[in-house]
Amino acid sequence: MKITEAKPEPMFRDTVNAVTSNQKDGIELDLEKLIKFGVIERDIKIGPFSITMRTLTDDERDSIMRSVPPTVTDSTEQVRLWRKPTLARAIVRINSVDFSREEDKQKLENILGKLQGVILDKLFMEYLQMLNDQMTLMESGSKKNS
Repeated sequence: MKITEAKPEPMFRDTVNAVTSNQKDGIELDLEKLIKFGVIERDIKIGPFSITMRTLTDDERDSIMRSVPPTVTDSTEQVRLWRKPTLARAIVRINSVDFSREEDKQKLENILGKLQGVILDKLFMEYLQMLNDQMTLMESGSKKNS
């Protein structure tokens, strides 16, 4: 006795494939919107310099956290060690010089290490304010959708 598998009609199969493809494209587009949702990019003026920064993704933040040796347990020291790599990844542009490519981040981190501490403090405080604004944006968006 031979058992054969039932096959859908070609027209039905093509319709299902077209719907599945459109749903996949729609989901990918929605995910791209979700990934970009809540990103804050801001220009910060320091003297004659315009520095454009953006908030980081979770993967970027995790990478920075892992870069601090686990032996550093003092929270003040941890924040100090996170400051330069965070800013190097958050800074997109200084005046007209683009630093958005991943390969520019180490060079930028080295440049940041040569700046006056007060400038790093100012930039880091601005970045923290961006995170605060990002949280406010998320909370207000949640309340509107409730």
